[in-house]
Amino acid sequence: MSVLNTFWNNWCFFWFGSKSEDDLKKLSIFRILFYSVILFFYISRQADVLFFFSENGILPSSYMKGLDIFKYHPSILPLLSDGMIIFLHIIFLILLFFCIIGFFTKSSTILVYFLHMMFINRNMGVMFGVDMISTFFLLYLCFAQTNAYYSIDKKISKVRKDHNSISHIAYRLMQIQLCVVYAYSGLEKLKGTRWWDGSAVWDVLTIGNMQRWDLSFVSSFPMLLAVSVYIVLLWEIYFPVLIWISKWRLPMLIFGVFMHLGIWLFMNLPTFGFMMISYYVLFLEKTEIEFFIKKINKLKKTLAIIKT
Repeated sequence: MSVLNTFWNNWCFFWFGSKSEDDLKKLSIFRILFYSVILFFYISRQADVLFFFSENGILPSSYMKGLDIFKYHPSILPLLSDGMIIFLHIIFLILLFFCIIGFFTKSSTILVYFLHMMFINRNMGVMFGVDMISTFFLLYLCFAQTNAYYSIDKKISKVRKDHNSISHIAYRLMQIQLCVVYAYSGLEKLKGTRWWDGSAVWDVLTIGNMQRWDLSFVSSFPMLLAVSVYIVLLWEIYFPVLIWISKWRLPMLIFGVFMHLGIWLFMNLPTFGFMMISYYVLFLEKTEIEFFIKKINKLKKTLAIIKT
């Protein structure tokens, strides 16, 4: 019985009990980083809004109705004119900016999720990893308290500093969601023979439309390519387990940062890597959060001195 009681107490603590202000700080910092990446991504898509989502674009609603997949993905965009679609997308960008600065945060977060789903459901064929993965986190953020720190809401009104149960569950679900993303990514890679024979990284580095530079010289180091394949596989598959073990947590996060920065450096995927790195804030400890805040404040002071 003592073992069961210990398990039950830890289970309740995991989901409901550890409601500290430190978690609220993590959520606030995550809000700023995550929405900043999403805003940058959707600003880059603004010029192609009509091409992607309008009646005269690549997916007319008459053709869309004949596809079974869209029967389960409703959207109001097919009912709107081109001008209204552009207007809605601009509102979407403004609301994302409100989420970054923490202005009417709860309402803005819910509206962002709704508009995100309207655009993603209108044409799933143009959606990327950023669209798909961010959908989960946009939903969880509707229930999380993310404006307790570093927000305009805090300055203009009283914001609760207690981490209620619903908010804490959303916080835990975001942590678990990141584990699920990496686990599925690693396990899906095992289905491909190129990941088993160690040549998958070479394939990725030589994709023509995603290359930044000519990396053909890397073929001279086949052992390095093979080792990197197996390291990435092991890291993704075991991330959901090792991230919860204290001595492995920071090494796993640091490797993830370098891996995603490497993808950004060598491939034309700028947004995806920074979005994934933003999720790591959810796993940082209080001392680590304070360390980064001090570094940012020091950088601000340095920049202020340079300007003057």
